[in-house]
Amino acid sequence: MLISEVLLDAMARHADRFALVSEQGSVTYNQLYQYAKGNLAEMASAGIRPGMPVVLTCGSSIEFLVGFVALELLGAVPAMMNPGYTMWDICQAAKTVGARHVLAAKSETGLFAAQLPDLQVCPVRLTRQTRLTLPHPDVPDVKDTDVGLIRFSSGTTGAPKAVAYSHDNWTWGILDRSYSGEPEAAYLCPISCSIRLGRCFRSWGVGATIFALDSFSTQKTASLSAYRSFQRIWASPVMLKQLLDAVSDRAVLRQVAGFSSVGSYLPPALQQSFQDKFGVMVYQYYGQKESINLVEMPDDKAPVAGSVGKAVPGSEIRIVEPDADGVGEIQYRSIRAAVGFMEEGRFAPRTALPGGWFSTGDSGRLDEAGYLFVM
Repeated sequence: MLISEVLLDAMARHADRFALVSEQGSVTYNQLYQYAKGNLAEMASAGIRPGMPVVLTCGSSIEFLVGFVALELLGAVPAMMNPGYTMWDICQAAKTVGARHVLAAKSETGLFAAQLPDLQVCPVRLTRQTRLTLPHPDVPDVKDTDVGLIRFSSGTTGAPKAVAYSHDNWTWGILDRSYSGEPEAAYLCPISCSIRLGRCFRSWGVGATIFALDSFSTQKTASLSAYRSFQRIWASPVMLKQLLDAVSDRAVLRQVAGFSSVGSYLPPALQQSFQDKFGVMVYQYYGQKESINLVEMPDDKAPVAGSVGKAVPGSEIRIVEPDADGVGEIQYRSIRAAVGFMEEGRFAPRTALPGGWFSTGDSGRLDEAGYLFVM
């Protein structure tokens, strides 16, 4: 299944439900389709074609989402910049993925065009077109095994990598409610949606609503949680610690079904302290930029202290050369494993170990029930 097919299905079936509520405003699934559709003609006239990588820079959550959907409807490949990018970062990203176009917020196109003369800058416009109906009229002429998305690694262990994912990487199992979530649910992303796109896409794929903040704030997170219920709030361990220290009212998070700890290692002591104070479970997951959510703590069970969870459907985990305590290198094989990298404008496929396994470089152990503990 293509990324655009998942999005089209959600936009048609949940047209009047909110897809995104942000600090800049809100957009329903129907409005999202209309906005994205309204950009296609201008993008095509600029020379953007199916299979072409396009650097996506929009900082606003709504413009980012509209730009992302528009590129997928056109069959192009969004290469998404991390927040805090510079002009030099954009130039390097374009060179790495072989992009000739940059998609930017309308308010930034003049500045970008002046400072990026070798790239064609296209604005994301919020102009409505016709309402979407089934069957889908806009599926692009690309294959589900083609590269459908490019994300850049953080660069904390070296130069950022341009990680290439196929459509299958992102869409496999997306309609499995036990994995993706419920369409009636709401989720809070307390930072830019572009950082948590994997989580957001799973939710948008089933028609759920994302509430997004431009940047993390304990006050805003607590205030939103006090007046409406959330199925999950996605927060890093640093955010959890700040909430633990700053929020004195133990009942303020009573409408939150659970937190998902994302981005880095969650100390078991912090997890337990947070759960004890607020009475809200904290669920972990494990993956790398070269894969998508390999391991998660099951939603229907209480979190196992210190564990990041079990392998999700479509993924396998093994421990190689374990010591006497069962600790060894974590390896995986998964339908969610990225298909390769972009280097100097060319696609470089990943090379797997025998049997299709990939090394993580991380150490861990598996208990008898299949729960993974990362050391």
